[in-house]
Amino acid sequence: MTVIVSSGTTGPFSSETPPSLSPGSLLSNMLTSILDDSLRVAVRSIILSALPPKALDYKLQDAKISAQSSILYYAVDTASIRKIVKPIINRYSNPGRIQTSLLFNNKATFPSIEELYLIKLMKPFGGALVPKLSKLLPNAPRAYRNGIHRGIDFYIDWGTNINAMADGVVIRAEHNYSEISPEFRQSLLNKTKKTGYTPSDIFEHILLGQTVYIDHGFSLLPGYRAVSIYAHLSYIEDTIRPGVIVEGGQLIGMSGNSGTEPSARGVRDNAHLHCELLLQNKSGEFYLGQGLSYDDLIPLLNKIFSY
Repeated sequence: MTVIVSSGTTGPFSSETPPSLSPGSLLSNMLTSILDDSLRVAVRSIILSALPPKALDYKLQDAKISAQSSILYYAVDTASIRKIVKPIINRYSNPGRIQTSLLFNNKATFPSIEELYLIKLMKPFGGALVPKLSKLLPNAPRAYRNGIHRGIDFYIDWGTNINAMADGVVIRAEHNYSEISPEFRQSLLNKTKKTGYTPSDIFEHILLGQTVYIDHGFSLLPGYRAVSIYAHLSYIEDTIRPGVIVEGGQLIGMSGNSGTEPSARGVRDNAHLHCELLLQNKSGEFYLGQGLSYDDLIPLLNKIFSY
């Protein structure tokens, strides 16, 4: 029998082959600075995807051989792991600091929360409730595309009627959106690992799927042009075309999963509405909720979607 002793986290153990360190035992203390449970789970996933293969495997450090026994000393290189983990935790502990897209001017001053409370939007479908999970709200990390979530994900049945959230003019309607292959989709996502964020062409023209953009002018928030986005649709009303005037509550399409990984595989899983509200002025462009904490975001969104 070979006796193997770890120099660190789990104590002595006996085996012919050293095991791997449990991710939980390594990351539990590191993630304590992230208070929100949903965000902590998401960041844990990001960290595990960023670690090199076999990073958590025990590696031989020393050996003592005698006629009576062989003692091998194994350890996990936690110092190297922490060099990878620390920047990720620092980055996602404050989502407002993360680069979300080259479309956004990070040097600009966001609208104040007092200003944001002036916005009033109709619910995008009957009975819509603002989700409570942080991963479905603005600022949640999106590890698969190295980006940040800019909108709200409402998980609803496929084919649910989707309505305009306010009066406006249609500026884009992806009637002819064509789903790409899973392989091509993955090749684009691989490029986000090199850029370090989600490029706007990949995000807007591929990952949002069949989408409608509505320009609400400067009526929703004084001093800001507002544009709402309705993504992952399965159908867009034929009358919804660029230049067409719509009223709040008017039917614009139906929910689906276009632009998602299941849709690329040809299945209807993961159907939901992704909706955003962009705010623009001379200092830059922002998404509703950008940089806000979860505690500020929930009451704000519930107030905005109050009718």
